[in-house]
Amino acid sequence: MFIFDESCELETENISELLKFLLRKHEGDMNEFWISEKKETFPCLVVNTAGNIATLTFFPMERHPGHQCYLEKNLNEPPVAFRFGGVESDCFPATGVVPLSVAALAVHEFIQTMGRPVVISNWLEL
Repeated sequence: MFIFDESCELETENISELLKFLLRKHEGDMNEFWISEKKETFPCLVVNTAGNIATLTFFPMERHPGHQCYLEKNLNEPPVAFRFGGVESDCFPATGVVPLSVAALAVHEFIQTMGRPVVISNWLEL
């Protein structure tokens, strides 16, 4: 399994080690992780984290627009801004934001199945 972000990469078969890498924090800034079986292959799961929240986008194959996790309960909430370097860098619809603990469960499932995690019941095709 391969995971990388802007600052480093990790190749491991140890799920605990991979989840530990994912859960590291960058002083409140967002971080974006790409997870796949091998470097730059598909399917892949992209996880954006910021504090205790995350977004998940699943790409089943190259050139596919992807599926973003979708939570109807957040339908009337305003978009959520993720910050990098203290500056707002990405804004995500609230429907696509999940607790970091749920994202960790989804990553664990993805690692085992290499498919779109069903721990998240709704996905929106982009």
